[in-house]
Amino acid sequence: MPSDEKRRFGRKLVTLSASVTRDYAGWNSSDVEVQTLNLSRTGALIETREPLLTGEQCTFTLAKPNGGYGDIPARIVWMEKKPEGGYRAGVAFRNLSPDEEYLVDLHLVRSAK
Repeated sequence: MPSDEKRRFGRKLVTLSASVTRDYAGWNSSDVEVQTLNLSRTGALIETREPLLTGEQCTFTLAKPNGGYGDIPARIVWMEKKPEGGYRAGVAFRNLSPDEEYLVDLHLVRSAK
């Protein structure tokens, strides 16, 4: 991940439990538990115990503040193995609806407090 990349939206440190559901799982498990490290309107940095494939289409699921869950269409942009075990990955959100944007914005606002 280049350190000098330009982002349209700044990332905020947001630690959330979430999950990634692969659109096509193949021999891998389809649901992968993840932890967000940061979040923006266009994507997230996540940690996971399972490897994800770069370019993989998936659904990123976040808890809704009022209960339940919201699904966000996403794609794995990059993935790296951590020396201490586990993986980090960059997730880009795809074509968010107004409701999906609102869900992300709620988590961003809550993290600012």
